Amino acid sequence: MNRRRTLRVALALCGFSVVFSVAVLGQQAPADLQGTWEGQQSSSRGRNVREFKPGEVRMVFAGDKLQGRGIVAVEERALGFSVNVKATPKQIDYWDAEKPEKKFTAIYKIEGDTLILAVPVTDVRPTDFSGEGRVVLLTLRRKAD
Repeated sequence: MNRRRTLRVALALCGFSVVFSVAVLGQQAPADLQGTWEGQQSSSRGRNVREFKPGEVRMVFAGDKLQGRGIVAVEERALGFSVNVKATPKQIDYWDAEKPEKKFTAIYKIEGDTLILAVPVTDVRPTDFSGEGRVVLLTLRRKAD
């Protein structure tokens, strides 16, 4: 599989390739995730893979809801998610509400106004933010309200 296809598969698996709306099932998003995050770029293996256009990738955490816009498809989806802030690094899992048996796993960190997600192409959750192996790093910046 070539690198371009690998990236498309990774982004599709991440759930960032679609417009989606997430309803958190009984869990508030952590305070540091609250707000609007605009996609800046994706990278893999230390190389910038893609710069995002303004509004192309967006995540909005509001209480127990998450809304977002991806980069390929435009269909809406309802997803559930859970966050483990006690894990090191912090973890986020999400799934299509209509297919909860298929979970997508990632890790995240926040540095100032930057949110970095490490999303695997496989089912194995990353353990760091090196971007090595079959992992895509998504960088988003907090948008001022």
